[in-house]
Amino acid sequence: MNVHDIRPRLDRLRSTRQRAREEALLSLRTLEGAVKRALAGESLRGLPNLMNEAAPFYALRLNGPSPATVLPPDGRWVPVLLRNGTLAYAQRGREARWVAVADEDFQIEDFTAYVKALSSALDVNAQRTEKTAKNYEAVALLATRIREAVRF
Repeated sequence: MNVHDIRPRLDRLRSTRQRAREEALLSLRTLEGAVKRALAGESLRGLPNLMNEAAPFYALRLNGPSPATVLPPDGRWVPVLLRNGTLAYAQRGREARWVAVADEDFQIEDFTAYVKALSSALDVNAQRTEKTAKNYEAVALLATRIREAVRF
């Protein structure tokens, strides 16, 4: 390799990174919209509380220690998956503060972590939703049996 090879390689790296960022951002927004439509106003179930019981904040932390069970106590902004499927940055204070990631603040490095977190959250949501539906079915069956048993 010689010194004349550096510039074309850097140019290719920059253009490839820009194209990847644009595609990742479009994909992110598509995924966020699809999740919101699929949830139809409901929330993803089973996300951990990253704060405390006095000031709960249910979200899934990205790029943190595994399992990331709290927001960092030093007040750093960290990427999280919100209960509505949105990628956001959150910060610990007396209460959690968060802001949805704006296009201009999107970090390509967060995209893969978001996709993994979303996949995991959707699996947990499906399991929790199925369990809750079965619980409601059991309650409905019990209520029907009681109502029928009380009739003379």
